[in-house]
Amino acid sequence: LFHENGGQTIRTKLISEEPYIFKAMVVGERGTFTAHGDADESNVNSLIARHKIRMAETRAIARALRLYDNIGMTSIEELGGDEE
Repeated sequence: LFHENGGQTIRTKLISEEPYIFKAMVVGERGTFTAHGDADESNVNSLIARHKIRMAETRAIARALRLYDNIGMTSIEELGGDEE
């Protein structure tokens, strides 16, 4: 969808460790959109806990893409941990 809407580049930058925080920037014909994603023990499930750095980056990208593509719903990667 990003490419269909004129998307050109996706860039990320690690902002913080513990908690891991990433900044993602997507650029395309619609402009530049920036978002942040975080991950720590309190907001990932136990199976993902070992992969917090990747989850934080994935969340940042997902949020930036949602903004770019004007999608008004949350991606599953943004949802929290093991709560019932």
